Amino acid sequence: MLVRPKKPIRGLSGDQIALMENEAANLECEFKTIEQDYGADHLDLVLTTGYLTRLLSNARVVRYLAQKFPDILAEFQKITELRKAA
Repeated sequence: MLVRPKKPIRGLSGDQIALMENEAANLECEFKTIEQDYGADHLDLVLTTGYLTRLLSNARVVRYLAQKFPDILAEFQKITELRKAA
């Protein structure tokens, strides 16, 4: 850095550059947090879809959900269909 100092950026003040650097640092921190949580979230999703698939393979459960909670059954079926498509 001593050999090649930073080049001034045209059209931006020092405050604007500092603000952009601060926002970039915040975004990097948020990205790292999301990246760390991704593995656990993905595992939860895989286990949940597996459980729903097994649950919907039971005719009595499907009949009960169809009678009492048809909207929930439709969502469960969408989730299991997405798993099959992937």
